[in-house]
Amino acid sequence: MGAWASLSSGTHTDARQPQFRHLEDWNGVPIPLDPDMPHRMMGRIETHDGETIGYLLHQFRDTSPGFDVTLAIFWPASAPDSLVSGHSDHLMVEFNNWFELYVQSRNMPSDLDLMPLALSVNT
Repeated sequence: MGAWASLSSGTHTDARQPQFRHLEDWNGVPIPLDPDMPHRMMGRIETHDGETIGYLLHQFRDTSPGFDVTLAIFWPASAPDSLVSGHSDHLMVEFNNWFELYVQSRNMPSDLDLMPLALSVNT
């Protein structure tokens, strides 16, 4: 049995590192879709040989003002601790950058609003 944690991932340039593959079809993935979260970033994490080693699902919705977010990664029980902890560090930086972008977009004129851009990445 695997585990998933709430807390994407771009394609790494090092061929030995896991690769992110964007998914359109979410059938059979162990993280539930939330129909109230219309903006999604979802994908499969695989080895350079194409073996699936995890899934990610980040779901967003606009609120007034602000947004709600559910961030999730699924790693199978066999995933090495180094992969899980290394990716946790990556996510911490990435999500901080997303939130900073959102905060900055709240201080700009509406014609320069960056929030739609932030929510459109890999959706």
